Amino acid sequence: MKKIHLLLMFGIVPFFLQNCATILSGSTQSVTIDSNPKGAQVYVDGVKYGKTPVSIALKKPGLGDKFAELRLDGYESRTILLNKSLDGKTFLNILLGGIIGLGVDMATGAINQYEPGTYNVDLDKLVSYNIEELETDENNNVIFPKSDSPYIVKDALNEAVIYVSQN
Repeated sequence: MKKIHLLLMFGIVPFFLQNCATILSGSTQSVTIDSNPKGAQVYVDGVKYGKTPVSIALKKPGLGDKFAELRLDGYESRTILLNKSLDGKTFLNILLGGIIGLGVDMATGAINQYEPGTYNVDLDKLVSYNIEELETDENNNVIFPKSDSPYIVKDALNEAVIYVSQN
């Protein structure tokens, strides 16, 4: 009987407790992204997930980084890093599951979690000018305004839009 208890305590139980973070919190996590103003399209790793506010079930970040891009007509696009932190359940893995459990959590991404789980992003209005309204020099070349923020210049005659960034 003592051998069965020892087998359970040191053999079977630790086997089932390995990869604790994967078992206890899964390999996906809900992340909420909102914007001011609302209604921005949200893309994570190039995949469109909907308009803000939106809750997304994402694979946990593991060792890599994930970025979200927000796009809204008339506003500058913003790309944000979805911050991550070590999931505390990983320490249970090291104690109870050893290297195998830690390896499983690393492979599934469950070793880390998104922190915070909610992101609020302010979008800046994109300034636009009509090319006819801009000053020209003596050779009739358009003089673009100096600005710290990107802007667009519209040419209605040629149906062209120029995106200007002076960074």
